Amino acid sequence: MNTTIGTTTLNSGRPSLLKLAVASAILALVITGCVRPGTPQGWSGVAIQDDQLYVGTQDRDVRALNLETGETVWRFSLQGEEEADRAVYGTPAISDGAVYVGGYDGMLYAINLANGDDLWDATIGDGSAIVGGAAVGGGLVFVGSSDGTLYAYGAEDGVFQWRFETGNSIWATPAVANGRVYFGSMDQKVYALDFDGQLIWEFATGGAVTAQPLVKDGRVYIGSFSSDFFALDAETGNVIWKFPDANNWYWSRAVTNGDVLFVGTTDGNLYALDSNSGRSLWVTSTTGSIVGSPTLVGDRVAVASTDGRVRLVRQEDGQDETQCNVGAAIRAPLSAQGDFLFFRADDRSIRALEINVNGNPDEVWVHRSDQDEPVPRDWTRSC
Repeated sequence: MNTTIGTTTLNSGRPSLLKLAVASAILALVITGCVRPGTPQGWSGVAIQDDQLYVGTQDRDVRALNLETGETVWRFSLQGEEEADRAVYGTPAISDGAVYVGGYDGMLYAINLANGDDLWDATIGDGSAIVGGAAVGGGLVFVGSSDGTLYAYGAEDGVFQWRFETGNSIWATPAVANGRVYFGSMDQKVYALDFDGQLIWEFATGGAVTAQPLVKDGRVYIGSFSSDFFALDAETGNVIWKFPDANNWYWSRAVTNGDVLFVGTTDGNLYALDSNSGRSLWVTSTTGSIVGSPTLVGDRVAVASTDGRVRLVRQEDGQDETQCNVGAAIRAPLSAQGDFLFFRADDRSIRALEINVNGNPDEVWVHRSDQDEPVPRDWTRSC
């Protein structure tokens, strides 16, 4: 049996992976939000540096936008052989004057941060789709492929360094910390490798792993399609605690204020967990699925849902909710700088919200990637 997300094929011929393949197909149908079957649209997150943001759009390019106005600074067109596969799902990674982007077209791009020029690009493995983003560390850029392999390339020159094979597709963005690269695979495991590609440990979660790990204070925090959320020892991979009470899958990365972890699931719930014990502190609900990571703004946590709303609640207790309804599903992670939120919605828009002291959001600008003049002079504000 074969299943697809966009145009990527998962081979589920091995009996032990049959259930995973079926689950993957269902998830793909629920959350990809394709315009037509088999056409990937991507849900790139926003990377921010200084006064610019960098994002993959639904119009087959990567853009740098002015953070204050939303105006285009430069535009880089994806180069994949099949035009229909030119999409970005992962958040761009920024390092040393370059922005690194993994494309659904199977290519890894290094783009000049200042002017959008192509520094180098490489077709990854056999050209299978890249669903997660890239991560940079130790002079290397790491990216996972739907062919089940994590690849390492020289960050400066794009020269292939090594590969590490897993048992199924890698849709997760790696995390780099303390001389190691941590990542999950659809083979239901979390891996820790050194920068030479040697396995340090692996941990079986009981479900596929698409979330980027959060590595902090000697722990790896990560959720699984098993509906479990784990705190693992970063050195050994041993379980420190497990939160088993979610009603559905973890797709995205958790965020933390140091004491509390905030993580969303496809059941539409945002969970606040004690980072030391895994104890549930509070839960707030949406009416859609949470696919993208939340973020922190002031004393609030912001989370987006496929119901088209960005919600903000107090980190302390999950109360005093405010929201902005943009009228289109949001699958991309949220990004924050100061009192501002930035994100991409599924209506070909990138948006900026200012969060007031009372928690109320005000829409500051909208950039529509399919328009000749992307930033309209007048528009009806969503909030």
